[in-house]
Amino acid sequence: MTTFLLIRHGRTGWLEEGRLQGWVRGVSLSENGRWQATRLAQRIAALPLVAIYSSPLDRAVETAQIIADGRGMQVTVEDALGEIRVGELEGRYVKDLDASDPFWREYRAHPAAVRFPGGESLSQVQERAVSLTERLRAEISSGAVALVSHADVIRTIVAHYMGINLDHIHRFRIDQASLSILKLEQENAALSTLNCTCHLEAE
Repeated sequence: MTTFLLIRHGRTGWLEEGRLQGWVRGVSLSENGRWQATRLAQRIAALPLVAIYSSPLDRAVETAQIIADGRGMQVTVEDALGEIRVGELEGRYVKDLDASDPFWREYRAHPAAVRFPGGESLSQVQERAVSLTERLRAEISSGAVALVSHADVIRTIVAHYMGINLDHIHRFRIDQASLSILKLEQENAALSTLNCTCHLEAE
């Protein structure tokens, strides 16, 4: 059995401003985001990891590196874990899109049916993310693997293995620095944890 720790990166300044990050380079973790990633690393410190994979985007790599540093491990970057490409909407403020953009309203209502202008569809994201998960499942027959990625990427992976239509993936939350645990064994899949953020609660 292969256990996948599906980890969303910590908070960024752009998230705090309500902007779509997409594949913008140089968007780093905020001070709060680094704290979140540190708490997450502490939360999973007792879990033995055999590998850590990350989206190539700075915010994810930084989160993965915080996890890796405490273990003396290397982070392997995989484009397949990168955020959905939002194309022409990159850098836009969500509040502005909510108020005036018909595409955004369609995406929120029927996400499976649309493709971001100049970007990707959720089905394309799911195809690349699940393809990587299946490859790692075949290569690593036992042990735990950390996949550090983004909310919609994690949602598409969960949706695939839980048989959830992509139109419904915004019905469950994937918060910053959250942990979801997916266990894959031969033809069976079990989601044992979804969007755990208990490590971020005040002590």
